Amino acid sequence: MLPSLSADTDKAHKTELLIFGDFDAKIAGAGTYKYLLEEVRESTFNNKVLLHMGDVSYDLEDDGGINGDTYFNKVEEIVA
Repeated sequence: MLPSLSADTDKAHKTELLIFGDFDAKIAGAGTYKYLLEEVRESTFNNKVLLHMGDVSYDLEDDGGINGDTYFNKVEEIVA
C-alpha cells in the first residue's frame, strides 16, 4: 500500500489524500500504476482524493495512438 495522509476523524467521514507523480503508460509509470490500482481497490473509504503532481504520459500519439489509449485506459481504472 502507498503511504497516505488522512484526516483524523471517524471512518464515516474519513478522507484520504494520495499524492503521486511520474505516471505514464510505459515502464516508468508501471510501479505507480500498480500501487495506485491496489490502493483504490483495497480502500474502504469513499472519500479519496488523488493529486497528480506531474509527468503525465508523453508521446500519446506513438504507435498510431496506442500509447495514448493504453495510458487513458489505465487512468480510467483508477479514477472511474
